[in-house]
Order: sequence, then structure tokens, then C-alpha cells
Amino acid sequence: MDGFKRSRFPKIREAVHHKGHTMTVGNLIERSNGIMSRREFCCALAGSLASSALLPPLLQARLLTTKPEEDLFAFMKRTAGKFDRATYQQLIGAANAFKEGDQILGVAAVDEASRTQARRLLSNTRLGDILKHPLFEDQLYSRLLDSLSPDAVKKTSPMTLGELKEFLLTKKESDIQPILDGLCSDVIGCVVKIMSNEELIAAGRKIFHPLPGTHIGAKGYLGARIQPNSPTDHPDDVIWQIFSGWSYATGDVVLGTNPVSSETPSVAVLEEALQDIRRTFGVLDIIPHSVLAHIDIQAAVETKQPGTTGIWFQSLAGSDKANATFDITLEKMLAYASQRTGPYGFYFETGQGADFTNGSGQGTDMVIHESRKYGFARLLKMKVAEAQQKAGRSPDPWVHVNDVAGFIGPEVFRSREQLVRCCLEDIVMGKLHGLTLGLDICSTLHMDVSLTDLDWCQDRIMPANPAYLMALPTKNDPMLGYLTTAFQDHVRLREKFGYRVNDSMWKFFRQLGVITAKGRPTSHFGQPLWVWYQYRRAGEDKRSRTEILLEGKQKMKEVRERGVYLAEGFDGKT
Repeated sequence: MDGFKRSRFPKIREAVHHKGHTMTVGNLIERSNGIMSRREFCCALAGSLASSALLPPLLQARLLTTKPEEDLFAFMKRTAGKFDRATYQQLIGAANAFKEGDQILGVAAVDEASRTQARRLLSNTRLGDILKHPLFEDQLYSRLLDSLSPDAVKKTSPMTLGELKEFLLTKKESDIQPILDGLCSDVIGCVVKIMSNEELIAAGRKIFHPLPGTHIGAKGYLGARIQPNSPTDHPDDVIWQIFSGWSYATGDVVLGTNPVSSETPSVAVLEEALQDIRRTFGVLDIIPHSVLAHIDIQAAVETKQPGTTGIWFQSLAGSDKANATFDITLEKMLAYASQRTGPYGFYFETGQGADFTNGSGQGTDMVIHESRKYGFARLLKMKVAEAQQKAGRSPDPWVHVNDVAGFIGPEVFRSREQLVRCCLEDIVMGKLHGLTLGLDICSTLHMDVSLTDLDWCQDRIMPANPAYLMALPTKNDPMLGYLTTAFQDHVRLREKFGYRVNDSMWKFFRQLGVITAKGRPTSHFGQPLWVWYQYRRAGEDKRSRTEILLEGKQKMKEVRERGVYLAEGFDGKT
């Protein structure tokens, strides 16, 4: 499998028997003088040393001499006599809230005083000047610039980043939407740096981009992306986790499983199993499925079994170099976008830190890299719309992004406060790119983030109204071995924040009998066995209820014996 969650160290994963658990890869890298730690390994990849990971002392000293009205470029001219890209990268990185990944890259501020000064310089800098001075250049960046609206660019270029921030915080959504197509990814990555958490929440909860024909990503809605992973790719493990989720009225965005094997025949079996659930329940036009193999494998399955694949998945990076580690190029993805003429386009995964941990930091901080990933997704969304229009369809691309925040580990960031900050930054960056953006609020087992902490994080992120969250039977993924969001979390968050599920799926859950007409749990709520029974009846199984339920109980037993969790039961508490 070449999905985002299994591809953080692609150049060394072949040496790992069970490729993909990147949380263990960096701990056992041999070198001549002993064992290289995970942090040392990431420093080597980033091209910097841990001992020199903060801003250079001279630049730190100069930062303390900034003048009130000075911008980045005036500061560099006064203190260094000219524009210097490395200094430019360091100054923009220094404006970030502290994260260990930026420290490894050598662009983290040494203290809050330096960070405050860097943010002031950034606030005084005009958007047009950011456009003229890319942090690094490649083919993807050039294409992202070419895709911007000239009229919107002309309107926004004279603004400073501080003025853009004020515009986002004080104007209505109807005023903000028209300028979004003129905001380049580097500008978007810069403006979130100068916003507090409260300001990010304020911006996040006023900008929305729902998926076409749905309320997924709309104001007041919180969807769920079920991740029914199996350690053995057993179809029953996958479908029973979906039954479990649906019994909690959870799972309205995509049914997406990460396969252990990326062999075409194995992926095809899972595609067919997921397609069968959707077809049997009559929800083909309501919710897609996805098997998160590499996009080349999904295309191969579609060629061999036309119509069986759902929404196509791919991990995205923010540069040509980093995308090469995922075995994709700009040209390849544009070509695939031209084929997506049906109702479902792309499902992408991203996450801060994936670039530099794959050796592609290029001296640039994690927020900018993440923002360029969203720029890539925006470009591909535009290309899917063009393809649909050429095919005679309405240009309504079903394209969304799942931000996997916290999966890599403490070399990116380590605390619950940093996880919240990362998620809030990414929500706003995604929305400013015109995207429907969901979150995987997660942590690895070697981070300083507990199960209780994840609940704490959820409560502080939810006011920004992301489009959706992950959804698993428990907080622990049985195949990837990391901590994320459970079905019961969705029940709790819907109750606490008043968020709703996409209307068409909510209607389906009522028909399924797990919620009442008023949206309250029935006696079948939290009973995957009941959903199994409805599945068999929908498939015209003529056996008695007793026989169907007996078979279902045996299947649940077998699934659990394979090490896969199933959520069951509900005590009425949220």
C-alpha cells in the first residue's frame, strides 16, 4: 500500500517486513558507529543538524532590531544588503508556532520574542511581494501560480498579510469567497502563521465548501470517514466495521480502507466488497467507497473491472521532489484528473511533516509545504471540473482532502497543544483553497498525547467546523496501530456541538432503524448485528431471522478473533 499513512519513509520501507508502520522505522537504522535515533535520521534527511536547528545566532540578533513598519524585504535589505532566499525561508519559518519539525529544518524561532518580530515583519509584507519571491521553485509551484485568477490576484496583491488577516476576520463569507482564487498557496501558508488559535477558529467557522449536492462540509455539519482497516485484508473485517459504524449513525463521507497488499487482485476484492455494500443498501449515489492503494493500482482495477472503483485516493505532497516519493508526478495526476468524469473525483490525504521526513524539506517550513499540497488539490479539483464539463456533465467535482495531523510522531510535533494548532492551521488553509477539508486528529503511540488528550483536542478543534473526522470502532486502528477518532466520539461531538450528518445519509440511518424520526437512538443503535440483518434482507436473503442472526454472531466472533475491533452497545450517554 502506498497511502499517506504508510509511505512516510518510502526509501527504507522495503527493508521492513511489514512495510508501513513508519512509527518504528526510524528507531532501528544502523550506522557504522551505532544506532541512529529517529530524530537524528530526520535531521539528516532535512539536511540540518540538531545542534544547529534553530535560527542562526546572527539572524536571531538582527530580528530583535526590527522596525515597526518594516516588512521582510526591507528588513533583509537593511540588515544583509540584499534579498537572500535562505534568510527568507528562515524568517517565514520563524513566524510559525513552535513545532519540532521546523526546529529540525533549522527554521524555528529561538524564543517568543523572535517569533513575535518575525510575525510583525510578515504582517507588513504585501501579498504581491510573496508572489514574486517563491520560497522554492519547481514545476508544481509554477502550475499553481498559472491556475490563479488574474483578476483576484490584481485585487489582493496590494494587501499586506496583516490586512488580509483583518479582511478574513471582519468580512462576511460572501465577501471572502470571490478573492480565494487569487490567493497563492504561499500567501495562504503565511497568513495562518500570524493568526492566533481563536482567530483561526473564527475564520474556519465562516468559510465553507460543501461537496456538490450534499451538506458534507456545510456549516453546522460534521461528517465521518469510516476507516475499516484489516490486518489481513479480509473482506468480512472491512464490512463488519462499516456495519458497526452505521449502527451508530456514523459514516456519511467515504468508506475507505487502507489495504495491506497493493497487489491488483487483492485490491480488486476489497473494491468489490465495498461496492456490494453500497449497491445492496441502495446508497451508490449517496456515499462512495475507496481502497487506499496507489492511484496506479486503482486505475488498473478500474480497467479490469469497470465501475467497481469508487472515489480515487492518492497521497499528495507539496513539491515535485516529495511527490516523487509517492511515485506520482504533476503530469500523472493531471492525466488521471482528466479521466474523472463521473460523480466521484478524488480523495486526497496530506499532513504536516511528510515532506521533510521524506527528505524533501528544501529549507522550507512544514506549514508552507502543507499549503502547497492544498494548492495541488485545488488544481486537480479544477481539472476534474473541466473533464466533467467536456464530458457533458455539470462541473461539480466531488473532491476532498483528509488532513492526517499527528500520524508521523514527535519529530514533527509532540504535544496536544501542537496537535490542536496544526489542525486549526490546516482547516483554514484548506478552506482558503476552496476545499472540503476533513481531519484525522490522531497521535502515534510514542507521542505525548493520550486517549484523554485526543478528546481534549477534539473539543478545541470542533468550533472551527471541519468537514469531517475519521471514524473507527475504537480509537485504535487495528492495522496501522495509531490513535484516532472512534464512532462514539462522533455521537458525543454531535450531541455537544449540535453538528448534523449529511441529510441523505441521515435519512438512510432512519430507514435502517438505528435512529428515530427525531434523530434519537433506537433500541438497535450500536448493534452491528442489526445492520447485518438489514443487509441480508436487502440482499433478498430468504432465511429466517434466527438463522441470519446466528450467522452474523459467528462472523462477528471470527472478525474479533482476527484482531479487529467492533464497537457494540450504547448506554445512552454521550
